[in-house]
Amino acid sequence: DQALKFRLAFDKMRTNEMPYLDYFKETVEGKVRIGPPTDCEAVDRLVQFLHIFYESTLILSASKSVAAHKIYNEIVNITRNISLVGDNSGDDNELKY
Repeated sequence: DQALKFRLAFDKMRTNEMPYLDYFKETVEGKVRIGPPTDCEAVDRLVQFLHIFYESTLILSASKSVAAHKIYNEIVNITRNISLVGDNSGDDNELKY
């Protein structure tokens, strides 16, 4: 969630800052560094999913109340919200692993 707040700064550094880009071209122990962040939309969808999952987890928490009767409603809620957040253009097999 914090990275999304700095999205504009990342975009600006990508277009204007050569040392920023050079940092990601360096190798560390024979491996190229990961980055810079380029897929903020995917991060935004992930944050939305985690928020949905977190809220449902709080509702189903047995430490707060008896939750057996709430399970079906929360599963439907999670499924509906993930369908709205998700991008159906991806391959579902990518999600398995």
